[in-house]
Amino acid sequence: LPTSETTLDTNRGFSYLTMYSLNGLFFGLTNIVGNFGTVFVDQSYWQSAIAATPTASWKGYLLGGLAWFSIPFTLATSLGLAANALSLPVTEDEAGRGLVPPATAQHLMGSGGAVLILLMLFMAVTST
Repeated sequence: LPTSETTLDTNRGFSYLTMYSLNGLFFGLTNIVGNFGTVFVDQSYWQSAIAATPTASWKGYLLGGLAWFSIPFTLATSLGLAANALSLPVTEDEAGRGLVPPATAQHLMGSGGAVLILLMLFMAVTST
């Protein structure tokens, strides 16, 4: 796993706010390959594709693909940058375990923010 010292070394201008990140590229490629596997192996995708009409299915898959990318990307970017801007006391271990979004939501919205993140996670896990 990369450490905080090596993570910024591979970013253009040693910045968090760049699209030129070697580690981000590796993550993106791994994510794309893994999710293609999910679509081809998961039975629920096949059932939806067979049950849908051709005119509705291409629109649904296109909109679903856009939402699949944009919602997690926007949440991760905004909550991660907010935690950095607010200088929240999140350790590397906590960040590695994915606790930055609940920490930021709790800081901004109180305990209700952490509950909302938990509810969103529960809904994402149980919907597939």
